[in-house]
Amino acid sequence: MILTAIGLAATGILWNAERSIAHLGLAIASFCFCIAALMLLIGNPEQATALALIIVAAIHGASMLKYAHSGLKLTVTDLPLLFAGTVPFFFAQYPLAVTAALTGLFGLIVAAIVTMLYLPGTPTPLATQLAAVGLTALGLGLAYRLSGGATALQWIAAQPRCFYTTFVASLLDPRSWRQFGGFVLSDIADDALPLLPATPAVRSTCPDIIVIQHESIFDPRPMDCPSDRSSRTS
Repeated sequence: MILTAIGLAATGILWNAERSIAHLGLAIASFCFCIAALMLLIGNPEQATALALIIVAAIHGASMLKYAHSGLKLTVTDLPLLFAGTVPFFFAQYPLAVTAALTGLFGLIVAAIVTMLYLPGTPTPLATQLAAVGLTALGLGLAYRLSGGATALQWIAAQPRCFYTTFVASLLDPRSWRQFGGFVLSDIADDALPLLPATPAVRSTCPDIIVIQHESIFDPRPMDCPSDRSSRTS
């Protein structure tokens, strides 16, 4: 009964976090690896699965929050920004969103505590746990490669789907862990992305100030800006 309930919850939470079958294999493989890794700490699959679902829900919620305010989904490279002045900015600029995020975080923490205290689990031998980690790690690597890796998810960065796998793919991308000393093309493919055509002004009176904000997804090569790849190819 417990496993059935957990299975139904896993199906609903994973589908809600993905909303697409495009990278569902990567989502399932990542979820299974998370369960296996948590089993090494907890010792039973029931509690490990429930905690893995809480992690998926947390990533999905944070990614949805970012998407609602920036049009882009959460990646692992966003996490260091939390320690670079972003948190005070969010408190000042988006107090309602921060309140909702903290409320959701508190709810997930409570759910994790309840899971550890009251959800019964079946003890699993250490050999089985280690085998599960090895097999799921192999499956995760294969699913990551078959899905096209982080590059495939970057092309749908502005689409409201694959919230969980976008974060997972960025976590597995070696470029996410590089230390950059300058302006680099870490998230852009070798082929330049097409630019939207210019649109005429809606009225003849021009404004005094024009502000263009185009961060996060920006290819500097059409603007002749220096970058790591352009310097190597020039």
